[in-house]
Amino acid sequence: MMKEAYRLNVAALPKRFEERKIAEKIAYNEHRLIDVAKEFSDLSEKDVEYASGARDVNDSHYGWACAITSQEIAYAYGPKPGKTVPITAEALPERAEDDLALTMIVMYQKYTCMLLNEKIHERFQGISAQSIRGLKKEALEFIAYGTLTPSQVSKWNNVCETYRVLQKENGVNEALDEIKEKIELLNEEQDHIDSKRESRVSMIITVFGFVSIIAAALQILDYLSSGRGVMIGGFVGMVMGILGISFGIMLRAKK
Repeated sequence: MMKEAYRLNVAALPKRFEERKIAEKIAYNEHRLIDVAKEFSDLSEKDVEYASGARDVNDSHYGWACAITSQEIAYAYGPKPGKTVPITAEALPERAEDDLALTMIVMYQKYTCMLLNEKIHERFQGISAQSIRGLKKEALEFIAYGTLTPSQVSKWNNVCETYRVLQKENGVNEALDEIKEKIELLNEEQDHIDSKRESRVSMIITVFGFVSIIAAALQILDYLSSGRGVMIGGFVGMVMGILGISFGIMLRAKK
């Protein structure tokens, strides 16, 4: 079901922080699974971004921060505003529950995009018009109803920012763009299939029309060969009438 594992790490900080970078540094060390007091950086790790809670108005401190990568998200939680006691081990899972739900929403979008892209790729060769319609419907329904914008996730800006970075680092936006490109290819393939079908129908109609013309011509020759004056006169009169009507229509069109 899952293409790869994704970790969510949580840690309780002993106090809140005046500097947001301190909490971000702890979150980064937590991500690397090293001592939080150790000074460590890795310039080759370019996919790390940070998000944090809003600064409290009363005590001017930050309560949490997280380091986000394409493999995991590491949260560092401080005490609630106005409190000095850190989160207990028993309360930590409850605190992390909403963040876990946020991460799972992004992972669902990521892996659904991957599965849809693979499904379209596997079925594209020798696909029928009915299969194309089914794939397009599934892809469009997912784009319309299976994805959420940051503003739909939360009213809090810091949560929206966390969600936005999670989408970015996990390639959700690129995967959605790839699905949209594949939908365009499916549209072109459907137009090609419809054009081939229309060409076959037109050819069949043309063949039947040609056969009908030959049959009508043979029947006319049969009537003319009978030598009856009424038949010949009627045929000549009909031809003259058609020519006269056509000539009149042409004159009106010119005027």
